[in-house]
Amino acid sequence: LDLDHFKRVNDTWGHAAGDQALVEVTRKIRYMLREYDMIARVGGEEFALLMRATEIDVAETVTERIRRGIEQLRIPINDGRDISVTVSIGICSLSENPDAGPDELLRTADLRLYEAKRSGRNRVVAGGHLPGAAQHDTRPVGAHEAAEVAVAASQKDSDISLRNFAKATQDMGKRGRKNSA
Repeated sequence: LDLDHFKRVNDTWGHAAGDQALVEVTRKIRYMLREYDMIARVGGEEFALLMRATEIDVAETVTERIRRGIEQLRIPINDGRDISVTVSIGICSLSENPDAGPDELLRTADLRLYEAKRSGRNRVVAGGHLPGAAQHDTRPVGAHEAAEVAVAASQKDSDISLRNFAKATQDMGKRGRKNSA
């Protein structure tokens, strides 16, 4: 997930307003997620979500709800005004490519994020052909083994380090392959 045109927020309202926007958007996302979902900051205003045991259609529904919630969010800034932001989101599923490692999952989600931006921003892109990878059976490995990775935006401090995020993704992939073999 990535905040759309975030540089404009910093340039127009200042970095304190940008920081406040990140905090408020993060609160909104955390409120809308399950307690066992993970969020990690991957850079600037870009974040990744790990949604365990989630089919891709459910992940798409959840991230669309997050997108709409952020679109409707009014963020108070120091001068008494409110600002608003939107987000673009790319989703990929471990069930699309059970052999994918964390880097490949994040890369695919990132490519879909950029497709959301190219398509006009403020949208969610999920599924379809895996860019740069062979097409795999897209049937879910199973509800408990499937993982959805959505590149998402907005948190001041990470819940977990990107290294732990990658390890969690890798461990889930190993369990999915073992259970489907």
